[in-house]
Amino acid sequence: MATTHECVAEKKKVKMGNKQVEVIGYQGPSPDEVALLEFAQQHGYEFIKSTDESMQVNKKYKVYNNTSMASFNQKPNLDEMPHEWKTEKVLDFKLLKKMEFSSDRKRMSILVQDM
Repeated sequence: MATTHECVAEKKKVKMGNKQVEVIGYQGPSPDEVALLEFAQQHGYEFIKSTDESMQVNKKYKVYNNTSMASFNQKPNLDEMPHEWKTEKVLDFKLLKKMEFSSDRKRMSILVQDM
């Protein structure tokens, strides 16, 4: 999901609390492509950039802020706990073949190789 698209990543500075944080947003030819990229981003795979020959994706993990588990009366919902994303590693892919969306195939496909 983080590689099969024609979207462009845009870095923006957003104020969160009292500090500025850099976030990545997406612009694309269809809302579906943007939605799939945002879904992948929310699950730890963040598309960064692409060229005609390569693509780059950040693999991230959640770091939960110091919240005492004793403050919860029941098992905590991890999705609701305060957290931030940290980059585990940068995944670089060589773009081998791109098969554009067509009305006959009704899909877009790409073939990549891990670099």
